[in-house]
Amino acid sequence: MRLGSKDANEVVSPDRVSLVRSLGRWGLTALTINCVVGAGILGLPGKVYALAGASTGWVVAGAAILALAAALCLAELGSRMDGSGGPVEYCTAAFGPVAGFAAGWLLWAATVLAAASLLNLFATMMAPDAHTMIVVGTGLGLTVLTCAGMERSAIASGALTVLKLGLLAGVAIAGLTASAAPATLPSKAAQPVTALILMFFAFVGFERPTAVAGEVVDARRAVPFALLAGMAVVTALYAGVIAACWRGVPSLALSERPVGDLLARLFGNEVARGAELAAAVIVLGTLVSQWITAPRLMLALSESRQLPAIFGRIASGRGRRTWPS
Repeated sequence: MRLGSKDANEVVSPDRVSLVRSLGRWGLTALTINCVVGAGILGLPGKVYALAGASTGWVVAGAAILALAAALCLAELGSRMDGSGGPVEYCTAAFGPVAGFAAGWLLWAATVLAAASLLNLFATMMAPDAHTMIVVGTGLGLTVLTCAGMERSAIASGALTVLKLGLLAGVAIAGLTASAAPATLPSKAAQPVTALILMFFAFVGFERPTAVAGEVVDARRAVPFALLAGMAVVTALYAGVIAACWRGVPSLALSERPVGDLLARLFGNEVARGAELAAAVIVLGTLVSQWITAPRLMLALSESRQLPAIFGRIASGRGRRTWPS
């Protein structure tokens, strides 16, 4: 994308900061998966099946196609601009600074509010009696991790992503290979449109990794790769977990904890309690991704002179340099 005779990055970010590009395409792919996959997948199979019934497979496919269409748009934009901010840069380049500010502010607010809700949930899951201590301690720990730089943050995000994938893939494989006990059809009339909306919401989050493009090596190639590869993995993971529950939880339409019910049927209640630990790991991974992406949105808005310069201050041993150097 070129605006006049200047590159889009130069128009969007006149005071752009030179950041260390330490995140590779696989690290960005892991961050994409981490941003999308949340603890909701542990309860989603029952809710979607209760609404869609026999059409559940079509609903999952439809939601994946819609999410992929949106991801393709972001991938195209990411191949043309490589600064921090993602939607801030894209909307500013296409529609002007007001649209860029609105997109950045809304995405930042949604990220921070979701992080607050998940932090509260994480503390409740870990130890309700020490709720405040866990909230404060986890929040401070994530802040220190973020301030340590993208490289260390990406390592933490990648490790938690691998744990997420391992836990959920294990559920899918166990359910698909064990003896079948198919779910009975729900008694209520199917509501596939409502189920489609609910399922699509489970794919939301793929827009946030684009905010860190300013710290990605060869971002114009890495961002499209990470978005498409990440969404492919997420789609396969969701389809596997939902199919496993569909195949192995007879009362799926009524189940509030379908993954836990599946594990209880296959391995007993002791193993089923491990689903609670899995949920805590998934929530923590999502929190790490939110702590990584939210500050980069503030940076992008500051670079575009849509927020005071203090929001764009970067602590670095190499100092702050104007882009291009």
